[in-house]
Amino acid sequence: FIEKVATVDSEQTKAGVAVIRNMLSLPVVMALIGVSGETNAPYELLARREIWGQVALSSLFGCGLGLGTSALYKYFAPTTVVVCNNVGKCISIILGCVLFKDSLSIPQVIGLATSLAGSFFYGQEEKRRLEAARRNASSGGHIR
Repeated sequence: FIEKVATVDSEQTKAGVAVIRNMLSLPVVMALIGVSGETNAPYELLARREIWGQVALSSLFGCGLGLGTSALYKYFAPTTVVVCNNVGKCISIILGCVLFKDSLSIPQVIGLATSLAGSFFYGQEEKRRLEAARRNASSGGHIR
């Protein structure tokens, strides 16, 4: 509700929407820190100055992804953007496993396969829908 009021019901730029969404995640993170019992972790991380650059870069890239996603909604259907984000996350997981020489568990492989298969079948259905609309438009709107 808060995100809708802050982003949809007001006139916000894409950058403003990205910042609001990032800010709205902070209470969730703070609650998870409290529930997990890691209340000292933020202070310990702040004391380690060698990771400040990594945190800043991560924040910058995260905000950039938010801006990029907002821009995609202008050109593509919302479901298409969500599917593309989903595929991107799957690719990131697979690349992370390759880079860090980690392995995936059976449930993780099943989850990735389900996600990628769903994305593939959505793409096929979208292609059929667009071809049908194109045929319908070329026939003057008459269904054959």
